[in-house]
Amino acid sequence: MSKTLRLLAVMVACTFPLISSAQKLERTKNWEVGDKLTFNWVLSGKAQRMLEETVDVTETETKITYKVGDRSYDAMLSNKDMSYPKGICLSNGQACEFSPAYVWVTFPLEKGRKWSGTMKVTGETFISEVAYERTVEGIEKIKTAAGQFEAYRVSGSGRIKATDKNGTSPSTGKESNTDWFATINGKLVPVKTEYKNSYGERFTRELVAAEVK
Repeated sequence: MSKTLRLLAVMVACTFPLISSAQKLERTKNWEVGDKLTFNWVLSGKAQRMLEETVDVTETETKITYKVGDRSYDAMLSNKDMSYPKGICLSNGQACEFSPAYVWVTFPLEKGRKWSGTMKVTGETFISEVAYERTVEGIEKIKTAAGQFEAYRVSGSGRIKATDKNGTSPSTGKESNTDWFATINGKLVPVKTEYKNSYGERFTRELVAAEVK
């Protein structure tokens, strides 16, 4: 890790507010232009550096770019309900669209909170229908490359029906994931994610550094 990233990691660890086990997280601040998150993204055993940057914010939407190597992905987040209509499929590295938008989190975050949804995922080489469920299991300490956080642990599962982009080669599968969410300067950050599915796709993503206003 470079000297700059080590310094940012220390800053993240020092500015993180502790979460009381009895506390509800009702809402967080919206992202601001210039906010940046750096992750270590390990896809199928290959580690890659991922930079996430907020590039535009309106009353209703936050526009984000992801950069991995020489490739960029455009993403969008609804400020109203924390849902993603487009972004990156972290399980395979493809640019994807989600319809209806994927509900990332539902407030308030607290132990026992649940939400679910269905969506059509259109990737570069596939189309899938996903029914997903998410549950907030509680608050726990987690250590990442960016420091130690008290974070909301959210477990998830899903059922997948997929075809190739031409609508052929149908298949079914299952997925499971765990996300840890913490707040940095009042903004919700996925400090770590673990994912796998029955197609053999798996990844982890862990926060390395944050530049959050």
